[in-house]
Amino acid sequence: LVNEIGSDIGKASQIEHNELSKLTAASKSDYSMRVNELDLKGYSEQGVSVANKSSIAFIFEYEAKTLLFLGDAVSSQIVSALSNLGYSKENPLKLDCCKISHHGSSHNTSLELLELLDCENYIISSNWTHNRPSKTCLSRIVVSNIYKPVNLYFNYKYKDIFTIEEKQQYNITLNVIGDSGIDL
Repeated sequence: LVNEIGSDIGKASQIEHNELSKLTAASKSDYSMRVNELDLKGYSEQGVSVANKSSIAFIFEYEAKTLLFLGDAVSSQIVSALSNLGYSKENPLKLDCCKISHHGSSHNTSLELLELLDCENYIISSNWTHNRPSKTCLSRIVVSNIYKPVNLYFNYKYKDIFTIEEKQQYNITLNVIGDSGIDL
C-alpha cells in the first residue's frame, strides 16, 4: 500500500508554508445536522494539501489481526491502492480496526473507500478542534456499515453529536480509548 501511494511524497516539499496554511483551514461545524441531512455522497478532495496527500498509509497484520492506518491520506489514493491489491465492494478488505484519515475530516474519507472495507471498529484521532472529526465523515462510516454495528473509538473525550435515535438506528457505539487500549 505504501508503494502504491508514495508517488506524491516529493511534491510536498514544493509547496511553501503560506500556501500550505491556506489549504488546511477548518470548515464550519456540521454537528447539529442529522445523518440523513448531510451530503454523504458529495465527497471532494479539493483543498486537501499536498502534504496530507503525501501521508503514509499502511495495512498492519499481527497475530491474526488486521488494521488499516490511513494517516492523513485521501480516499482516491487509498481506493486506487486497494483496488490494485484486488479489493472491491464484492471483495472488501477484512479489518479488525481502521484508523480514519486526517482526524475525521470530511475531505479525506469517502463512501467509495468505506465500501472497500469490511470493518466495525474505527479509531478517530482528534481533540475536536477545527470541527474534526466532522459528523459528515463519521456518518459516512455508519451509513457504509448499515447492516453491522459500528464502534467509534476516540483518543479524547468525544462530543455526543449523534442523537439517541441515530445511535439506535445505525447501531453506533462511542468509546474513549483508555489506558488499556482497545480490546479487539
